[in-house]
This record gives sequence, structure tokens and C-alpha cells, in this order.
Amino acid sequence: MSVVDTVRNFLQGKGLNEKAVAGVMGNIQQESSFDPTATNAKSGAFGLFQWLGSRKTSLENYAKNIGSDMSNVNTQLDFFWHELNTTEKKTKTVLLDNDYETAGEYAKAFEKSFERSGGSALEKRMEYAENYYNSLGD
Repeated sequence: MSVVDTVRNFLQGKGLNEKAVAGVMGNIQQESSFDPTATNAKSGAFGLFQWLGSRKTSLENYAKNIGSDMSNVNTQLDFFWHELNTTEKKTKTVLLDNDYETAGEYAKAFEKSFERSGGSALEKRMEYAENYYNSLGD
């Protein structure tokens, strides 16, 4: 199964609606192109979501604690969900909010609450999200 399919299935399995799923996927496309080993040469950010600093260290520790490698896509997705239930509860609320009308709006809200890139490539994130949503169907 591809990383894209793994991510989609994981997010759907957590009960996110299709627009929220696509919003997260649009951000992952921008951050890492769905490469769980992606590393930003300048900042050292790592993984699907490009974790950095203390969050990257937390990913490393999480992986060690469960006997996995931090580059494993399933470990990253489990850690992502762990963050949503602990330090990133605000993002979980955003993703479960059904008030957003488009996948692009979910992508924008996810960028602001979870990625916190300062709006970097926001239009691309939103465009990717809409494309993923269209490929998911209603």
C-alpha cells in the first residue's frame, strides 16, 4: 500500500470527514511529498509533517519507547494522533469541526494550528487539499 493510501486510511479510520482528511493530506504533500524520511537540509525538520525541535525529539522518543524507527510511516501517524490527544488538542478540534465548507479551508486551518509555517505555500496546501478531496469523492 502506498504512503498516500496509508495516510488516507489512517485518517478516515480516526473518523475525520473527507474534507478534513484532504486538508491534512494537502499539508503533508507540501511538507514532505508523503516521504516519511524527508529531511529539510536547512532546518533539520523531519518526516511527513516535518517535525522540528522539541517535537522532533518527542517523535524520536516515542519511536524508541514503542520499539520502532521514527522514519516508519505508521509510527509517525500514531505519534501524530498522540499529539492530537495531548499537546495538539486544538488541532484535533479543528479537524473534527464540521463548519469548514471546503478541503482548502481545512488545509488552511490545519496549517495554522498544527504546521505553524507562517502561511508558507498556503495556496499550494489548499490546492493540494482540493485535489485530494476530488480524488476521494463525496
